[in-house]
Amino acid sequence: MKQKTGFGQVGWRTLTIAACVQASACGGVSTDDRRDPDVLVVESDALSGDCGPSDAEPPAAASGVCAPALLEGYGYAEAPNLWPGLQSVGSLGIQGSGYFVGAMNGSEPLRFSREADVFVAPDGTLEDAAGRMLLGHAPEDVTCLMPLRAPATVPPVATHLVSLQMNLDAREPVVAFNAADPSGTSNTSVSFSIFDGIGQSRTIDIYFQRREPLRWGYHAFADGSDIEGGTPGEPVALGQGRLTFTSSGALESVLASDLCASFAGAESDQCLTLDFGQTIADGGDGLGGATSFAFFSAVMALAVDGYAAGTAAGVAVDPNGLASIFFDNGTAAPFGVLALARFPRERKLAETPDGTFVATPASGAEELGVPGQAGRGVLYYRELAVSP
Repeated sequence: MKQKTGFGQVGWRTLTIAACVQASACGGVSTDDRRDPDVLVVESDALSGDCGPSDAEPPAAASGVCAPALLEGYGYAEAPNLWPGLQSVGSLGIQGSGYFVGAMNGSEPLRFSREADVFVAPDGTLEDAAGRMLLGHAPEDVTCLMPLRAPATVPPVATHLVSLQMNLDAREPVVAFNAADPSGTSNTSVSFSIFDGIGQSRTIDIYFQRREPLRWGYHAFADGSDIEGGTPGEPVALGQGRLTFTSSGALESVLASDLCASFAGAESDQCLTLDFGQTIADGGDGLGGATSFAFFSAVMALAVDGYAAGTAAGVAVDPNGLASIFFDNGTAAPFGVLALARFPRERKLAETPDGTFVATPASGAEELGVPGQAGRGVLYYRELAVSP
């Protein structure tokens, strides 16, 4: 995470505006939805900031509000570009104790609410229906209260690991491999795509040939069009290895080197590690990756790390308040946790005309935490609204 910088404290004056306004109506809503005659209802002009100092003992100092924590390496929407994903997340409520925390700017007191329609602002910041920033914490740092801002793009990540779960048919004949004719001098082959350092897809072909009754060899190639200085249509060798099996078909050992290539247009050379599963020689049972049974050669599972560049496609918030961004390349990343506030005397909160609350000296200062912890409730979707 990048270093977070504060942009100002929420001051005593902003938290006590409501307390020094003569309430014109009584009644309010507490966490359990019961009316309390001691809850102030603040008139619309009471939030102008014209209230004088109060003689009441102020609550504890308010928590500092920091600038959003930005995910390292991700891109964020900046004017004139807009956040590209779905703009609406959903309507959230709280099952149990606590209040969402919202902030418009430095001059308005923090607002607290039991429900929030959540939207993504043009810069990726989570906001409620009134345009207030919903505050929370970085996923791994709950010491600072901040707006939660979703990234707009994720950079590509090069592939470095390829895991194969496959069977090599033990009934195949022994053959002599010829690199000039890989398909004609092998027993079976596997093709798959990987990503280079700039996110471009490249195809790798691996040819397997049975060398001895319990031993198989493999050779990996890429087309010359993908390799710096290569000739299109001509395969370029990337590396080779050897698999040794037991008489029962389990993987005894692997002798292999990384597959390395200089892909055309990529910034640097790239090496891939092939994982055929834990061998007996390494303490495994030799059955979780490559095997050699008297059964048709086939790939049961293939996993490739790395991915192409991605653009924001949507945001979701889980019951524990974790906000995650989803990209159109199939990846996702958490970018914050919504905060929930509690108060020593929550019935002394002042209710505003729009149904939110502000803290007063009688309520005490907000005590911040996250959903599902320290007596706070969990979140639920009242509805899931999706709009372009």
